[in-house]
Amino acid sequence: MTYCLRAAYFNKVNPKPPTETQLGYYVDGYRRHLALQTLTNIEREFRIEKYGIKGSIDLYDGREPIEVKTTRAISGIPQHYINQLGFYCAIVDSQRGHLIIQRLNNKEMPWEWHTVEWTQDELKELCFNIVHRSSLLKTALTLQKPGILPIVGGGMTWICTNCQHKNECANGG
Repeated sequence: MTYCLRAAYFNKVNPKPPTETQLGYYVDGYRRHLALQTLTNIEREFRIEKYGIKGSIDLYDGREPIEVKTTRAISGIPQHYINQLGFYCAIVDSQRGHLIIQRLNNKEMPWEWHTVEWTQDELKELCFNIVHRSSLLKTALTLQKPGILPIVGGGMTWICTNCQHKNECANGG
């Protein structure tokens, strides 16, 4: 899931190779997903497409998406974890999904498993949001106007810190 539509725009029109830090995150995530798949025999990096939107579920048992997250936070579940899992549930039409959280700074209990459930109405709302976001991005790409895309807010500005496109974005796109 793309947290920032402007980053998605710039990644399409001006793709850049990953930084060494990003590469480290990708490799670490790949190893984590591979290990969990091996232990559970559940398909990893399951490719999905609906409403013209493509995605990749970390682990998928054919019924319920499983999203794997790693954090240095000792506690709490950020809303964007729930949102991303919800988008995957909406796309595969499942009212239930699972979060596996590895807490790197919690040596006594580094792993958490959470089940999250949605009503059919909530899944419809998630579908509406997915389609709306996709439509916004497609319009911006067609018009070549990233400035029409929303700026990240609501506690998500941390993703701007290491964004490769923050200068383009700051200049209004």
